[in-house]
Amino acid sequence: MRRDVAQLREALGRQLAASRRAAGLSQRALAPLVLRDRTTVSKIEAGQRVADATFWRTADDHCQAGGALLTTFAQLCAAERVLEVQDQEARRARAETEIAKLQAEVVALVPDGGGDRPAPIWNDDPEASDARALMSKLVRLADSVDRRTLMGLLRSLCLAAGLPMPTWESDEQERVTRVVGGRRRLDAQVIDIIEKTWECVKRQEDALGPAAVQRTALAHRDMIVSQLPECPAPLRSRLLAAYADVSISLAFYAFDRGDSARAQRHCEAARAAAHEAEDQEMAAYALCNIAYFASIEGGKPHIVLDAASAAHRLVSGSDDPPLRAFVLEKVAAGHALTGGYKACASTLDQAKRTLSVGPGAPRSPAYWYDEGTLVGEESICLLRCGRPREAAESATTGLRLLGENFVGFQAFGAVQLSHARVTLGEIEEATEVLGDAADLATLHRSARLEGAIHAARDRMIPWHATRSVKNLDERLTSCGLWISGTREYSTEK
Repeated sequence: MRRDVAQLREALGRQLAASRRAAGLSQRALAPLVLRDRTTVSKIEAGQRVADATFWRTADDHCQAGGALLTTFAQLCAAERVLEVQDQEARRARAETEIAKLQAEVVALVPDGGGDRPAPIWNDDPEASDARALMSKLVRLADSVDRRTLMGLLRSLCLAAGLPMPTWESDEQERVTRVVGGRRRLDAQVIDIIEKTWECVKRQEDALGPAAVQRTALAHRDMIVSQLPECPAPLRSRLLAAYADVSISLAFYAFDRGDSARAQRHCEAARAAAHEAEDQEMAAYALCNIAYFASIEGGKPHIVLDAASAAHRLVSGSDDPPLRAFVLEKVAAGHALTGGYKACASTLDQAKRTLSVGPGAPRSPAYWYDEGTLVGEESICLLRCGRPREAAESATTGLRLLGENFVGFQAFGAVQLSHARVTLGEIEEATEVLGDAADLATLHRSARLEGAIHAARDRMIPWHATRSVKNLDERLTSCGLWISGTREYSTEK
């Protein structure tokens, strides 16, 4: 079937070429009429490039094909749909086989389901190491597993690896069930459970990535929303703050998938809820995430500075040093985007002094922010300011200081260090550290992380024939992040 689709695409391309010539048009003449360049038209005619329905309608019209191109295109679409169904069935069958094998491996590793044994997070114990390896497989299969099976496997592996897993005592479960079912009024103890559960979910995301917890986060958000209308007035602020916290995480997950508009909506909803709850720290945290998204997208320094400055005003009297440092770092990021190195460096120094004051407040939204995170973000600012050597030093220091349970931060830090090394022309070092990022990406499931790794590899195009880059490609392929020999490279720098 795959060959049939390829042959249909090639036939459609030949049909386009014949219709174009019959209409007296060259590829160069047709290109602007179909809103493409000549090279793209050439590749479509050769069956090497896919085009959408709009292209074929326009081409059929200008080539005076009388609907013939559209008819063949419809046949191609039908064949592609059949192929997609076949591929989905094959993927489902492979996933079921892999899940069965994984279940057997989990039972062999954790025969009692994990029990309640404590384990230091990501420790060097062989059992924890084996659990991490199995968890990497589970993370990749998460979308193919029913929720009950996924949660059962995840619980066993989390306990074996020492990761926090939300568990409710029987009385807690009954209390929440009664509240959700409308048979009991929401009380402070239920909100305690909601907050405790969400803390565990966030720490799972720190290690496993957004994709591993997104469905849980959505369910948690929906449960909170269902309780807001009847929430007793004395408890409403706490529930709104919980809603804001979950919404900010959902914004981050949406941004990770490349959905900036949805991320913005989640942040605005979080900000509104935080203001209603009169929780200035949570409102500032929402603003910081807006600034963060704008800084990553680039070209929006005014949004970064406006959001970060507003957050800075909100936390001026806060007793949460990590949150205040996070806010200052986002102000520095805005300065870096405008090329203001002195203002950026001065603000980063202020953030470091603020962070050194002491630990964060209980249940701080910026519980994850520490010296390693700050120094890693400093590396991004320095690279934007044209200081790659200093950026590489900061990235190296940040990786050394980061906690081992923050797998995503480690992976992104490695990508950032690779970027700095490439800028300095240190390709062997860049390939080594990017390979480390790929290893981490097998556990921390993040679309943006995978995209960042691909972008970092693309920066190495001028050196793609070197041994170190070839070794990197093999390493990326082994991690499921690259298919060697499938990408076209230009030698232009």
